[in-house]
Amino acid sequence: MGLRSALALSTAAAALVGVTAAMAVQGIAGELRNALMAPYLQDYEIAPGVNTYIVVGQPDGVIGFIVNYGDLIVLALMGLIIGGAIAAQAVLFYRWKLKRPLAVLKQASEKIAESDLDFTVSVDQRDELGQLCVSFETMRGALEKNFREMWRAAEERRRINAAFSHDLRTPLAVLRGYTDLLAACIPLGKYSPEKMADTVGAMSVQVNRLVRYTECMSALQRLEDMPCSWKRISFGELSMRLRETAEIVCGGTGRRLEFQAVREGPWPAEGSAAPAGSENETVWIWADAELTAQVFENLITNAVRFAETKVTAECRLDPEGQAFCLVVTDDGPGFTEEGLRRAADPFYRGGDNTGGQAENDGAGGSGSGHFGLGLHISSLLCEKHGGGLCVENGAGGGACLTARFACVRPE
Repeated sequence: MGLRSALALSTAAAALVGVTAAMAVQGIAGELRNALMAPYLQDYEIAPGVNTYIVVGQPDGVIGFIVNYGDLIVLALMGLIIGGAIAAQAVLFYRWKLKRPLAVLKQASEKIAESDLDFTVSVDQRDELGQLCVSFETMRGALEKNFREMWRAAEERRRINAAFSHDLRTPLAVLRGYTDLLAACIPLGKYSPEKMADTVGAMSVQVNRLVRYTECMSALQRLEDMPCSWKRISFGELSMRLRETAEIVCGGTGRRLEFQAVREGPWPAEGSAAPAGSENETVWIWADAELTAQVFENLITNAVRFAETKVTAECRLDPEGQAFCLVVTDDGPGFTEEGLRRAADPFYRGGDNTGGQAENDGAGGSGSGHFGLGLHISSLLCEKHGGGLCVENGAGGGACLTARFACVRPE
């Protein structure tokens, strides 16, 4: 029941109770007045069979006051009873409909003001205040999600900056060593032209490395700021695009590619007369094809680098119809235990036995070398698409990477 209906109904009920009680008081007051006046009345027969009462005296004192002003007293009592009933209704209505949701909303507002979002707004009412509490809970959930995302982004940025600073130390130390050497030797004429050329060449290598680091960081920043562009696309078309990407990456590498598209469960077909689950059925999903292809290219490139003979790729729709996965495996050495834990960390490269996925830069194809950003960027893009990246070793050996993407229409 809505607040307006509840207020009208409770007010009408309170008024009815008040009027009934007032009428009862009026009746009791009339009986009391008659009882008080009885000693001052005398029965008188004005006609055969017709009697009346005549006043033979006037009461005084308290009885006289009650008799003389009884009507006013009764009227005042009736007003107090009706007013009291309405006042009691207001108190009860507040306790019934307003007190708890207002207390919950007040407490929620105080917690939000303190940046504490670890609570829920729950009120078992379906009126306007109940709907307001539901809206408040929706807002709290959105704030919590945004705060968590901001915290995650800040923490990720901190980790990237820390890793970036760590990796910059080596080229900077080398450059500093060379500049100190040149500053000490050139004034003394101890450097031959050939030695000078070698030193300048070595310094140029380190400078180029710093430039590539900067380009990687810039590309990573662009990827973090890139929005996810959801579009309706058929599963068959997306699978075909990914197959073409895999064939291009694997072409000329000597690695054999095995690609398959798998649909699990009877997905609904839109705009298709074919029955669900048939070969001719067109399955539509929501996805960012470019983002998906970029992640898939990173995974395939890494798999090719460390595969011995074969790379297997699979595009699979889950039975619930909420997501699709890209699974890429190779027959290489796989990940070490450290690689499994840190493969998606920024700038983690590991050794040659990490499965290779931790070494691809994946930074927009800038040709900047392998700085251990491939899986980190892939994980970041998967999260943008409502999914995530799973790093593991296959049951038969080799690395196995699963990129999961949400494929339902975003709100």
